[in-house]
Amino acid sequence: MEAFTARDRRLYAVINTCTAPLWLAMILLPRSPVTAGVVRLATPLYAVLGTTYVGLLASGWGGERVDFRDPATVRAGLSRPKGFLAGWTHYIAFDLFVGRWVWEQGLAERRSTRVALLLTWLAGPAGVAAYDLETGDQVAFGAWPTAIEPDLAAVMEDQRTHGVIIGKRLITPACGRVIVALERPGDGQ
Repeated sequence: MEAFTARDRRLYAVINTCTAPLWLAMILLPRSPVTAGVVRLATPLYAVLGTTYVGLLASGWGGERVDFRDPATVRAGLSRPKGFLAGWTHYIAFDLFVGRWVWEQGLAERRSTRVALLLTWLAGPAGVAAYDLETGDQVAFGAWPTAIEPDLAAVMEDQRTHGVIIGKRLITPACGRVIVALERPGDGQ
């Protein structure tokens, strides 16, 4: 197995810690104006992490083609330092994206999301599950709402996407926004 260089180790340390201030602010001081300011830094941080991810992907496969349909080639790619760092960057960026969403929902709904945020930071999907249990929402992938805002319906039809319904909130990859007060099939009948 290819060894990590000192530069790889420094990059890992930066990737691993760059989001910590946001997480700590969202968990420890969720309603503070300071936290709102710190969380606004997430948007440029996504750009930096995304650029880092793409750069690592471009340089990290050691000249071998990775076929994402074949687990053996993915495993081989991730066993290389740059491939591993690309994967770790992906985890860090995506967990922060989800954590920010949980934090924003907690503020909007005036509920504590500290446990869900801590778990999202440390174990990604476990935090989403905790949020789901705390709120009583049920995640339904691929469902189509019976009543949505007309402009969102057009976007969804254009993008041929169904989004994700969590409780009565619809999250769509097409617009990346949360729309509230949707009706799910069977509601009110």
